[in-house]
Amino acid sequence: MLIFHVNSHQSGTHILVQERTEKNGWHLKIDKINGKALQCSIHPPSNALIGRYQCSIFLQTGNDTILDEEPDIVLICNPWNEDDEVFLKSEEKRKEYVLNDQGAIWVGTGSTIIIRL
Repeated sequence: MLIFHVNSHQSGTHILVQERTEKNGWHLKIDKINGKALQCSIHPPSNALIGRYQCSIFLQTGNDTILDEEPDIVLICNPWNEDDEVFLKSEEKRKEYVLNDQGAIWVGTGSTIIIRL
């Protein structure tokens, strides 16, 4: 049994994510097993709260159990998911607005705006 535990820093909500085939809600997918190494991916729902999530994996095989703390996940948005409010239909726009690592950031207030390059 493999369980991915997600804890929201903002709300203190605990989410237990297990592998399953339906795609509604949080779900886990095992991508690759190579000997004792396991590679999996976590899929949050499109309406998941934006924020930082503390993660850990609980693995149980027979009488053996392992609890492994994982790096935090920072959930911002998913412009590739049609169900997400920020979905961008155009691949060209996703390349420009999401994948582009160069550009300007405008910061400030209505009366004082500066640009950071």
